[in-house]
Amino acid sequence: MLSFRPVATNPISSDSYSRLQLFRGVEMGDVVPTLNNCAVRELQTGDVLLTPQETNNNFYIILEGRLLVHLDSLQNASVTSLEPGECAGELSIFDKGYPSAFVVAPEPTRLLALPADALWNLITISHKVALNLLYIMSKRVRNSNLSIASSEHLANIDPLTGLHNRRWFEEVFSQELRRSDRTGKALCLAMIDIDRFKNYNDKRGHPAGDLALCVVADALRKNLRPADMLARFGGEEFIVMLPETAIKTALAIANRLRTATAERKIHDEALGDLPAVTISIGVAERQAGTSLDDLIALADSALYNAKEAGRNRICHRPLE
Repeated sequence: MLSFRPVATNPISSDSYSRLQLFRGVEMGDVVPTLNNCAVRELQTGDVLLTPQETNNNFYIILEGRLLVHLDSLQNASVTSLEPGECAGELSIFDKGYPSAFVVAPEPTRLLALPADALWNLITISHKVALNLLYIMSKRVRNSNLSIASSEHLANIDPLTGLHNRRWFEEVFSQELRRSDRTGKALCLAMIDIDRFKNYNDKRGHPAGDLALCVVADALRKNLRPADMLARFGGEEFIVMLPETAIKTALAIANRLRTATAERKIHDEALGDLPAVTISIGVAERQAGTSLDDLIALADSALYNAKEAGRNRICHRPLE
């Protein structure tokens, strides 16, 4: 059960206040009268302080303990931890909206609760409080942006191979196609498939199959140009976009990828030496206005031809 206690029954000294981020450099004699009308709130382990389903009317400063911030659901992993001296609830005070996240106490935590009118009063009384609050909020926004960027990055990465995934290439490749339309420059796309991968996986086990996927991914990555774009399409398939590249150069690059993959040794301390794998590649050259789906279909058709022709080879679909 959440509890409140008036500060007067559990006094906080001016010196203690001045150690808090919000009051650094503040003339405490100006603000203590307002603070003495606020309350101390005590949370037990597991108590939820803020939730997007309930309005919030307080600005909280952590005195002892800590708080965890969860996006979307309390079942999701926390995205950040708030430590003593840090604050919570400021955004819902300023925009008069609901909190944007769940905030919960993972351990007994003691907070100073400032009602909205008390916070505005402090800002009016002390320009230093206003500057400190601006610093706190700018730091919070910066950290949130970094967290979002990190999450976005992880969401676009295939965890096994470390390559970009299908979500990423659908967005980035579409942008590259639009750029090709604007500039009128050539563009090719390659679909790559590991030959007889299912047999390899079934015969030697999934750890060996996973290792083979990683070796192929590394061989492809290291034999492409800086501007080329590589992603794992799914399963044992990979996709490569070759910007500003005509079919003759694209076929030469594809052959370099095919040769490099066949020459790569597959070894692991636990699994020992494993047989090398080969790849088949289908290459398609794009016409202006061709959609990403249609270009993939063309390259996939060429890949099918490469498989039918005996594997470990390259086929292409020329301009029609």
